[in-house]
Amino acid sequence: MTRLRSLAFSAAVIVAIIAIGAICFSVRHELFLPARHSPTIAVSLAMESDRIPVGQKPLAISTVRNIGSYNWVRSRDPANYRIHIEGESGEPPKTDVKITGSPVDLYDYLPPDMSRTMTWYLSAFYDLNAPGKYTVYFEIQEKPGVWLRTNTVQFEMLAKAQ
Repeated sequence: MTRLRSLAFSAAVIVAIIAIGAICFSVRHELFLPARHSPTIAVSLAMESDRIPVGQKPLAISTVRNIGSYNWVRSRDPANYRIHIEGESGEPPKTDVKITGSPVDLYDYLPPDMSRTMTWYLSAFYDLNAPGKYTVYFEIQEKPGVWLRTNTVQFEMLAKAQ
């Protein structure tokens, strides 16, 4: 009986060591996977309107959704966002306005299955006074060095009526 108990105890210890090792490996391995293999957030972009008269402000709406199992925590540092606009003649001129804010001690906590939406007046960052068709996408930093790109959306700046 003692030998049987000793074997059962040894087997239980071996199973526990294997289980702990597997958990540690999966956690360590996950840290090195690119975001596209194990995303924690989904990002998307929409326009309030796809046809905007010149002189009005085109409003973009970015959404970040936590599709992971844990709270997504990141600094509200404006450097976590990049805006890219292309027109029929290439990138329109940028304005002097930069994405600004106070990144110190301000964090977003986004629980699983929750979304955070932000609105952006694109004319604050680009000169959009020329009529024509434009495309826009954002890049949002998921974690240091990992940028996720939103979908690309189109909008048109309409010439002023004469």
